[in-house]
Amino acid sequence: MERCPPEICHKIFSFACKDDGHTGRSLSLVSRYIHEASKLSRYHSVVLEGVDHIQTFANVLKDTPPQFRRVQHLFISYRGPAPALVESDSGVSRTKVFGVLTSSNRDIAANRNTGPSLVDNETTEQRGRSARAIMSTNVILQGIVSVLDLMADSLQTLTIVTVNLRPFALTPVPLPMLTELTLYGIHDPAAWKLDLHRVPSLRRLHIQGICFGDAIQPLVELTPNLTHLRMSGLEHAVSISRSIGAALAVFQSQDEVRERDVADASNPQSTRPVRRVLVQPRPPRRFGCGFAYGQYASAMTEIERAASNDPERRVMVLKPQVSTLIGDELVKEAKGFWLDRVQGGEGCWREDAPLPIPRDDTNLGRTRVLPRKFNSFCECSSVTSGCPGSNLFIPQL
Repeated sequence: MERCPPEICHKIFSFACKDDGHTGRSLSLVSRYIHEASKLSRYHSVVLEGVDHIQTFANVLKDTPPQFRRVQHLFISYRGPAPALVESDSGVSRTKVFGVLTSSNRDIAANRNTGPSLVDNETTEQRGRSARAIMSTNVILQGIVSVLDLMADSLQTLTIVTVNLRPFALTPVPLPMLTELTLYGIHDPAAWKLDLHRVPSLRRLHIQGICFGDAIQPLVELTPNLTHLRMSGLEHAVSISRSIGAALAVFQSQDEVRERDVADASNPQSTRPVRRVLVQPRPPRRFGCGFAYGQYASAMTEIERAASNDPERRVMVLKPQVSTLIGDELVKEAKGFWLDRVQGGEGCWREDAPLPIPRDDTNLGRTRVLPRKFNSFCECSSVTSGCPGSNLFIPQL
């Protein structure tokens, strides 16, 4: 391999490094020649989880020459990863991050035989990481800003999974090359800074979580070349039909401006971009008896109405996915979508199994009885004639 020209090695390593960064780190340890030959590809795709990862990687990038820190795909989670513990000489368990040993919050291994059950241990440990993420949000945000600033000229895809109560707007620094962005968490315009940066190259935007106010409109306005917008589970704290309508209105305004510019430039080859709005409702795992289901059914009717009112059929309602995603499950889903896109897949943009949308108000909110196998939606121990759960209805799945 060491006889292979560096240019050929670079092409090989570029194909190999389309993962979570593990391959790039491993290549740097093979030999001195491979260490040098893989520098251009080492940070092709990077996963950062938790304050330790983010701070450590920010320091690594600062000491890396600009030509070798060209990260193209970045995944960031505020929550730290499940710790991979190693034993140090002093007997203290530590976690290895980018080749650096950092002290972990607690020695889970020490409680393996005397502590609670494995399930309880995992639950306590996961909650501890979530709490640390919330307490460290300011430090994490500073680290994210440093990292993004150092890779702004090369970054193409970015996924950020935040924590509750900590809104994160589009990008804190200009990212001129960014083409795809996913944000998991809270989206509240009242908490954003006024000087948000436009993202001129962005084509795909995925928003998951909870939106307050009219969050969708300003996000779309910052992305003049957006072609795909996905909204996952936003129906719980916002008028989803208003958000869909606002996005379509911005698309229409942007297309009209583009058409005027084309007419002024006499460029008949420029065409209106294809626009898609994907909406995936996320009903709660348990509806309880009545109120939660009523809210969900109302939201589904809103979604259907917004989709049916779009004459250009740009809105597609995906099959609802029961919301069981919290903590590590949420990070796992987001990372899976991101990694699939890095490797050339469709990720969250798969359009299979869309719901049929009626094109007139007479069929909106069409429902059917929930199959018995889905009775877990009701919190009652059994389905009886006196329980609202026995007559649960949901939109056709």
